[in-house]
Amino acid sequence: MHAKLSSCLLAASALLPAVAAEGCPFAKRDGSVSSELPKRETAAGFGRCSTISNQAGGGTRSQDWWPCQLRLDVLRQFQPTTNPYGDDFDYTEAFNSLDYDALKKDLHDLMTDSQEWWPADFGHYGGG
Repeated sequence: MHAKLSSCLLAASALLPAVAAEGCPFAKRDGSVSSELPKRETAAGFGRCSTISNQAGGGTRSQDWWPCQLRLDVLRQFQPTTNPYGDDFDYTEAFNSLDYDALKKDLHDLMTDSQEWWPADFGHYGGG
């Protein structure tokens, strides 16, 4: 009986490489993904948007600190190219040339006189 058992074990050991984990995609355990297995997509959590918006109150995220995410147009807001009147236009002089009292009266009349597009039946919200 001992001879019969050892011959069975010898035959089984000869077949072992054929039935071993060579065909199993998980046998390597080296982190590589076999092309036979489909990639698994990780979805966003239920009820959450996969894209984070730039809404107020969202806080600063780590990607906001990288230069490709910064709004660099803020740095150009006072450049001469953004002035529609050109380099020779003097805003202070133009503002001082306005008749402040006449402008205030015109705005008050605009807000208190009923128009087709502005019913001034309750006055206005412009203050006193």
